[in-house]
Amino acid sequence: MNVNKTLLGGILLASCLLPATGHAIDSAPALYNIGEIQVQNARLGNSEATANCGMSSGEISDAVIKSFRGDSLPVFSPINAPPSKESVARIDLLPTVMSLQTDDKTCTSWVSFSAQSRNLVILPPIKTPRYITATYWEGGMMVYSTKGGHAQAIINAIDKITGQFSRQYKIDQPPSSTPAPEIEKAP
Repeated sequence: MNVNKTLLGGILLASCLLPATGHAIDSAPALYNIGEIQVQNARLGNSEATANCGMSSGEISDAVIKSFRGDSLPVFSPINAPPSKESVARIDLLPTVMSLQTDDKTCTSWVSFSAQSRNLVILPPIKTPRYITATYWEGGMMVYSTKGGHAQAIINAIDKITGQFSRQYKIDQPPSSTPAPEIEKAP
């Protein structure tokens, strides 16, 4: 009897430790039907170290927007944002760069993106509205380089992360609902 309990406990423990695969029953992928992606200004963990390593918040945000060009994603900056439409889901893409300068010659940065939305909800039994943040996607990578080449290392990291996000966005979208072109019949 103890062997059965031990075996059952081991199976339950193993199932908790294994990564989850797939989606819950009847759930959609995280970026499903997102119609607009607004790239916010980059957040810097240490603006002085990031500046010493060759980048500013504005330059990072511009690099993110530039990296998305040609990907045919509905990406724009807050300055170029179209008015919100009730029927179109919009998320914010928040680039973050946390830089550390350990000496005068090298820089290390964590470059990451988080795709989020902030929504007002009322959860019973309290009738006070509260904001919740829903995170749809996260990705990031660590870069290390000399001080002179660090700006390019950050841009390369941004390109890789935007590529990952773009692939996931395209995979998560619903199938195209455009009808197939009609084939002309010969007379």
